[in-house]
Amino acid sequence: MVDRSSESLNAEFRHALTSIAASAFAVDSAIVVRFGRNTNVPVNSTPIPPGRRLNGRPLNWGDYLGQYFIEAGSTDVRAAHRLGDLVALRHDSVHPFAEILPLSSHPAGMQTSMEIVMFNADVAAEMFELARFAVSALVD
Repeated sequence: MVDRSSESLNAEFRHALTSIAASAFAVDSAIVVRFGRNTNVPVNSTPIPPGRRLNGRPLNWGDYLGQYFIEAGSTDVRAAHRLGDLVALRHDSVHPFAEILPLSSHPAGMQTSMEIVMFNADVAAEMFELARFAVSALVD
């Protein structure tokens, strides 16, 4: 028998995983609508890596989109860099981890696996709002 807290964490994880992936795919689609297929996001300079990176991740198309919004004056640096985090989370949502990561603190106040912490309701809600901003800014 599985206790209810485990079932709840598993459900939150699955729903957050789906929400984050869908949010990133929506932004990706809006980029195609705005700039066309097989086109890079046009920026004047390479995005400046923020002081805080998700697992030391490399730059991705979300970072370039964030730089585009900074250059257009439509967002702040933190939100711009979170677009890169959205893409990194999308990547992790569709490509399973090949290693066991150490336990981490979940917002509910318990120690659990890193992927349960990365994909929780709070992060999913933040990424959804970020995607909603990006899609609106790209297609309006």
